[in-house]
Amino acid sequence: MTLDEISNLTPVPEFQLGYTASYDGTSLGLSVWVEQGGQVITASSITGARLLAANGTPMSGAAWADNSSPTNGVFSYSLNLTINAATRFIFDCSATVGGVSFPLRFGMSRP
Repeated sequence: MTLDEISNLTPVPEFQLGYTASYDGTSLGLSVWVEQGGQVITASSITGARLLAANGTPMSGAAWADNSSPTNGVFSYSLNLTINAATRFIFDCSATVGGVSFPLRFGMSRP
């Protein structure tokens, strides 16, 4: 490809994770999906889901079994744990779209 051909390529939006979270004082609920350009990718998978402390180390007991039954591309997770106010943590996983796997993360903080 020439430089002109490369400069005329349409950029492909990056994959990212979308999510909603809830916490009732004892249980953290997460709904997570892979999206591209603001659209949910229904033909995706998420494996190796876990929570990391803000410094990147795995949180004890904060990993989930792989969820192979998403609803319209949305994966649901629940975990019983105590999260102190102002605690920051990271949702870490491996996503697969079209046979290609890649790591994805997002950060959260309990108010």
